[in-house]
Amino acid sequence: MKIKMAELVEKTNVPKSTILYYIKEGLLPEPERIKQNVCLYDESCIEHVKFIKFLQTTYGRSIAEIKHSMCSHGYDFSKGSDLLIGFLEKLSGTSANTLKITKGELVAKSGVDEKFVDLMLQKELLIPLSDGFFDEKDMEILISYKKLIEGGWSIEFFEKYIDLSRELATYAMRETVRIKRELRNNGGINNEIQHLMFEIPLSIEPYIINRLGIREYQKIIDLERQG
Repeated sequence: MKIKMAELVEKTNVPKSTILYYIKEGLLPEPERIKQNVCLYDESCIEHVKFIKFLQTTYGRSIAEIKHSMCSHGYDFSKGSDLLIGFLEKLSGTSANTLKITKGELVAKSGVDEKFVDLMLQKELLIPLSDGFFDEKDMEILISYKKLIEGGWSIEFFEKYIDLSRELATYAMRETVRIKRELRNNGGINNEIQHLMFEIPLSIEPYIINRLGIREYQKIIDLERQG
């Protein structure tokens, strides 16, 4: 189904000038020109525009980065973009509508000293999605760090988490890219496979880590009882 620019603007809440810019940069296909000043756009452009805007506002991605991502991953928006956006929101713990704040605002709202914020950034314990901006999840985690460290946990404890998590994340993402590449070459990549891959960080990793944590905690308690 083909739609006019006015409908595309209305359904995406994105200005005409921005949509034309997306087309110019190759993020959207050229429209069908049926007469002078009258163009028709494929209805799938609605979902493309929503997803582009999500990547810009939530992750602070540049046009070049988005273009590379969309070309390399081959997203299928035939069933809409909401499901994919929902997975990404769960993965990042934030949403496109989350208020973005500066470091100064983060300090003021959280009541945490700026030096502590800088230390958490330096240690990569605070990991904002956009350079120079923070969201509610960043503030929630920052306050938790502060309370836990005041309660006796050390920064080294969390640094160990970073080291192990980075190793796991690097391995998982490399394997995911490899498998996706193989599936794409064999014609087996589709929306179901794309979404299934999100189960690794969303469900499987937390399940394994949390269950192992409970098991190890129980072992320690049992040893203490025996001692």
